[in-house]
Amino acid sequence: MEDIHIILKKVTKDTIIRVCAGCHIAFSSSEKRTKLSISKRLQQLGDDGVREILARLEATIPDNNGEQGEGRQRRKRRKLVHDGRLHALPVDVDDVVAGDVFSIPNENERQKIVNDFLDRTGTEATKLSVCYSCARELSSSETRPILAECLPNSHLLTPESAHPAHTLTKGLLLYRDPTSHVVPPDICCECLTQLANSKRPVLSLANNMWVGEVPFELKILSLPEVILVSRYLAAAYVVKLYPKKRSAKWMSGDQLTSALRGNVASYYLKTEDVASMVDEGYLPPRSTVLAATIAVTFIGQNNISLRALKTMFTVERLKVANALRWLIANNKFYAHIKISEANLQSLPMNGVPVEILSTTKWASDADVGAGEYEGYVPHNDDVSSDDGLDDVEGQMMNPGTT
Repeated sequence: MEDIHIILKKVTKDTIIRVCAGCHIAFSSSEKRTKLSISKRLQQLGDDGVREILARLEATIPDNNGEQGEGRQRRKRRKLVHDGRLHALPVDVDDVVAGDVFSIPNENERQKIVNDFLDRTGTEATKLSVCYSCARELSSSETRPILAECLPNSHLLTPESAHPAHTLTKGLLLYRDPTSHVVPPDICCECLTQLANSKRPVLSLANNMWVGEVPFELKILSLPEVILVSRYLAAAYVVKLYPKKRSAKWMSGDQLTSALRGNVASYYLKTEDVASMVDEGYLPPRSTVLAATIAVTFIGQNNISLRALKTMFTVERLKVANALRWLIANNKFYAHIKISEANLQSLPMNGVPVEILSTTKWASDADVGAGEYEGYVPHNDDVSSDDGLDDVEGQMMNPGTT
């Protein structure tokens, strides 16, 4: 009779437990966990008991030469292939396992692997395209170059309600590049599939998703100016600034906005915390709201002049007034809003409000500063002085936790 360990390897744990139950042998929960613990329990039964159980277990082992010899996993896989839920392999699994899986590929195989990798990670594979139906930027593999007039059911891209600012292309509302004003050549597969099914693409501009160009009066606003013309204050912004050169100990006045980098994090703001600073039906709110919604921290080895705030946090009274007049005239949600002359006059003509200056902090901790250079923020000590803070300003105009 074969050794107990050899027989136990040929049967499943459930089979062993079931056979032992027929012999009135029970196992504890800990003994049922592994075959090794079951084997140790069986060895305590004595030779006669072990022989009886092994004889019964041997009877459950199927003949390897017939159809019954197939293991449970092989039968399960054959059923999946038959049902179409699993593709059959072109070679037998046993042949693959028995082969030399660790053999070094030859030069042709190596070159094919490299080419396949480049095909999937090269410029063409990672190129992005803009869908002219929904204006989303997607991978080129998710778009198709099809002329708008050749689309199936292209009439579904006609806007449901016309707007004076619409620029139609043969009657269709399509995305245009903001610089060249040219319609891109691609449409995404999602929009194309919905058009083929005679449905208006849910994300298409023609499905009331068009918002138009941002007017000049709003485009030129700084972060505090945006807050001052907003009806609702849902977020607070924490801005961190630090020198681009981690070894910088001093910077001249003309470098204050070009030798810094930073990031912006936005946090949910409880409306009740700023409710007392807002006069219902009037804008702008009192300037004290800026102290509750904007916090600035400089991180570095030496104090940087607060003149660095001027570029990003300047408030111009005239710009705020012009933005509010445009919103009242063109946005139905501002139609009932009145301009608070008292609050408007409290804003600086062209400068950083004292509310922002009063909340600006300085962190000279070297460890804190060094941490800002690690992780996701790339650094380059050889930066030119004309790089500016476009990245930080862009985050402030499109705030999000970063």
